Amino acid sequence: MATDVSHDPAGSRDATAVGPNLPASADAIRILFVENDDGFREAIVEELFSHGFAVRDFPNGDSLLSALNAALDADVILLAWNLPKTPGIDLVPRLRRRGITLPIVFLTSHSLPENERMAFDRGAVDFIDKVRGVEVLVRRLRRLVSAANDPQPDKAFLCSKLMLRPATSRAYWNQVDVGLTVGEYNVVHLLVRSMIDCITKASSRGRGSTAIG
Repeated sequence: MATDVSHDPAGSRDATAVGPNLPASADAIRILFVENDDGFREAIVEELFSHGFAVRDFPNGDSLLSALNAALDADVILLAWNLPKTPGIDLVPRLRRRGITLPIVFLTSHSLPENERMAFDRGAVDFIDKVRGVEVLVRRLRRLVSAANDPQPDKAFLCSKLMLRPATSRAYWNQVDVGLTVGEYNVVHLLVRSMIDCITKASSRGRGSTAIG
């Protein structure tokens, strides 16, 4: 392996360096990667580093949860499915309850259709089979972050204490993620948009009547 990246005391790599002397660029996409297979995790970290990503990796969900300050500067969380103690699919709602709203992508060899449906229902934004290879992973991560950084798709809808973020399919009440599945979010989003449209039309008719009078 070409890249020598040492582990920090928390069991995760330093996200600011690629090898001993090559700092990650300031605009690098920053990934939090959770994978219990040490050999696979190290190989993917090195591949992502070689493509210009900054990666901090964790061997299990508990180590990520104990270092959530790392999420402050991250762009994406990349999760394995079959993690010890807390499976990846159960880690998603725990992260949301702690206020972590980063996009979550599953990278897994457990690519059954029912697992994919469950991942999207829990709020994941992508589900990638490990056999697709690093090139596919890199393209999809870059596309995801590019879309997330586009202000138009992430335009929030506000309705009293409710806030909807279309880019990540998340709903917040009083700034707290309410933990909707993607299907539930879509229903709420449709209802809110319909209500806003009705209010807008009613307001327009009211202004028109006043002007005529």
